[in-house]
Amino acid sequence: MPSAYIQDYSFRSVLHVVVSPISIRIRRPWAVYPLVLTLAGCDAVADLSQFDEARLSTPPVGEVDAGRADGSTHADDAGHADGAVRAIDAAYEAAADATSVVDSAAVVVDAAPDVLLEATADAAPVVDAMAMEAAPPPPPTGTVVVDPTTVYQTIDGFGASDVFLSSITSQQMRLFYDPAEGIGLSILRVGIDTDGEGLGTALLSDIATAASYGAIVWGAPWSPPGTEKTNGNEDNGGYLCTAADAGSCAGDSSDAWASTLASFPGWVYSQTGVSVYAISPQNEPDWTASYASCLYTGQELANFAKVLAPKLAALNPPVKVIAGEPASWANLWTGDGTCASANDYGACIHADPVAEAAVDILATHDYGFAPVAPPAWNIHRIWETEVSGVSGSSQVGPSVDIGNGVAVATWIHNALVVGQVSAWHYWWLVSSSATDNEGLLFPTGQGPGGLGDINSPPKRLYAMGNYSKFVRPGFQRIAATGTNAAGIDISAFQNPADSTIVVVAINTTSAPISLTFTTPGTANATTAMTPWVTSAASNLVAGSPIPVTDGSFVGTMEGESVTTFVGSH
Repeated sequence: MPSAYIQDYSFRSVLHVVVSPISIRIRRPWAVYPLVLTLAGCDAVADLSQFDEARLSTPPVGEVDAGRADGSTHADDAGHADGAVRAIDAAYEAAADATSVVDSAAVVVDAAPDVLLEATADAAPVVDAMAMEAAPPPPPTGTVVVDPTTVYQTIDGFGASDVFLSSITSQQMRLFYDPAEGIGLSILRVGIDTDGEGLGTALLSDIATAASYGAIVWGAPWSPPGTEKTNGNEDNGGYLCTAADAGSCAGDSSDAWASTLASFPGWVYSQTGVSVYAISPQNEPDWTASYASCLYTGQELANFAKVLAPKLAALNPPVKVIAGEPASWANLWTGDGTCASANDYGACIHADPVAEAAVDILATHDYGFAPVAPPAWNIHRIWETEVSGVSGSSQVGPSVDIGNGVAVATWIHNALVVGQVSAWHYWWLVSSSATDNEGLLFPTGQGPGGLGDINSPPKRLYAMGNYSKFVRPGFQRIAATGTNAAGIDISAFQNPADSTIVVVAINTTSAPISLTFTTPGTANATTAMTPWVTSAASNLVAGSPIPVTDGSFVGTMEGESVTTFVGSH
């Protein structure tokens, strides 16, 4: 049965009344006397400063037990309990003298007259978070077995791009790349211009800053020069010239364009002292865009990779080849590995033994189609290298809310678990405008309602941080099986260097859900799991460590949230 507490700490007495699901609680802090109304589980506070003349020598809130004090009395109805009556009478007499009113907050108490409580209009009711009493977590609804002996892909990292951007501040880069103070991204994707230098004026500064936090850097072109394309234009698609009679081509441009791309790592190093990790031959070779773009069939991309790879391998240090990068998973694996489809980039590379040996990493973007599991014949690492809330996406926004954050976390989960990627990238670090969700951050002051910039980042940034901050390069994805709950997506990882376990759980439902997590064979290795929560109320906030007993612990995921459980020894 719900009950109400009316407390006055100066008299150390309590009236306990059986009521409807509305309760009243009067607390006395130091020099200010709030009246707390609990309605449907939330406390509203009114500042009854007119009570000040009745103040006795009372310690501050936090130093007084919020439970019933010694000497408190109880009543089954609203009858008078000797000490409590005097406290309540004094409280209500003082309330009657208050000069202003709070919006009519009537509280009905069973077996007692209706009471109208008035306080100052200047202190309209607000949520009293300190007074809220946390509901107990729900009992576990299933058991998830985290098995470090079943190992899947090794993680290379998480990243995003600065292509075409003119400026990213050092504070923004710290938020993106600092593993201690930020979300710990570990990859920066940059653009390569037609002259072998960078796309966007932010590039060199961003490369130096990202590398200072330990991130790797890789580049991709959006188009060769127009003089080396069949349409004679950097924009609107067209193909790389491979013969003199193709469109406006004077001859085969493959070698010249490969040499230009191979000059990019040297240019970057001369400007920043940073070595480029890898180069992709082309961004979205299956997509004709009105801006810089270039088309390749799967076979054409395989052919060009064979020209580019030796030039990159000859550099010091050698630079890897990332190939594919179609707009969606549908064009990474569409056939049986025989290059039967024109845009089957993964299969066409596989079907050519020289191209397959030349390529180090297969990549795809994640627009429009769900991730597809790699075929059994694939021998390459897989990277997801671009996705965001673009026009036409269900997450186009602009938005900063937890719903978008959970959606982005689900993209990451599906790419890791279904697509088995080793790296995952959002599109832009910072949006170029405020009209969509293409960036992890909005430009300063331009997000919806003025939110979403570095002062109030979108939830999607923190949700990505639930992975990037804790699932570090070199970690391995491991099995997470068992009896899960509906609406929960779970992935698990370990650091092979010290056996640290990390579990990421996404709750797509509106209700909290608890699960038992168990790790067979490592009962004495992990002593506690610390939850880091991104939710409507929390931005990647650490909770209290949860003890691990005999290899098991119970974790609770708030409704619509992303929780990362990080193990300690």
